[in-house]
Amino acid sequence: MRPGFEPNGLLTFRVSLPFANYRAPDAAKNLYESLRARLLAIPGVTAVGGISQLPLTGSGPLSPYAYNEATARNWESVTADGRFISPDYFATMGTKLVAGRTFTTDDDAKHPPVIVIDESIAKQAFPNGEAVGRQLQVGPTGDPGAFATVVGVVQHMRIHDLGDDVRGQIYNSSYAAFSRNFAVVVRTDGRAYPIAAVRKAVAELDPNLPVSGLRPMRELVDDALAPARFSLLLMEGLGSLALFLALIGVYGVISFSVAQRTRELCVRTAL
Repeated sequence: MRPGFEPNGLLTFRVSLPFANYRAPDAAKNLYESLRARLLAIPGVTAVGGISQLPLTGSGPLSPYAYNEATARNWESVTADGRFISPDYFATMGTKLVAGRTFTTDDDAKHPPVIVIDESIAKQAFPNGEAVGRQLQVGPTGDPGAFATVVGVVQHMRIHDLGDDVRGQIYNSSYAAFSRNFAVVVRTDGRAYPIAAVRKAVAELDPNLPVSGLRPMRELVDDALAPARFSLLLMEGLGSLALFLALIGVYGVISFSVAQRTRELCVRTAL
């Protein structure tokens, strides 16, 4: 089943900015923009995006939300997976935009809060109408800024388990609150993954900047599929063993039956 993104041709890594060197409020945003420009200049790179936590790398933070009076009274009774993303994240991941738009650089802390939700939350919270342009409660009842406007709807991603749907997803603009720890996704055109060029691009910005988890997204998907593949192989092995034992049993029964009637068969043959 498609996980809601296209892992082939996608390279991923994580960047952690030391607080001592990146104290300024816009330091993380400025570094990401510079890094994105350098990565796009690498031959074979077609798109670059950023996210607070990659799919298939853990549960991540939860985002409570309310869509009716019952959930508003019982705040945190309903939760989604919350992620902060850059404007080009969905395009880089190959995730379909179902309605509305994704984020722009203007969706920052200076403007009213906006969010992008996935199809599962859109169907749950707005079953009788368009989700785009509607407001969803994303903060405790009575708090200022408890509501955010939905500007887009995207297809659901399987970010925990490729076999099961766990929770819906609520996406916030990274330009509203850029973290010093973020992951980068790099879309290539099918050539060999430019791992050395990516390391060089990061080192040119800051030689001391720690980079971790530099690997193709396909490896993360394969790791997520490993338990299911092992279970399938185990079932195939047990099935083969059961078939082998059944054949031995049938052969034994027939052999015993023939041995018991050998004298009778010989007499019938002689007559």
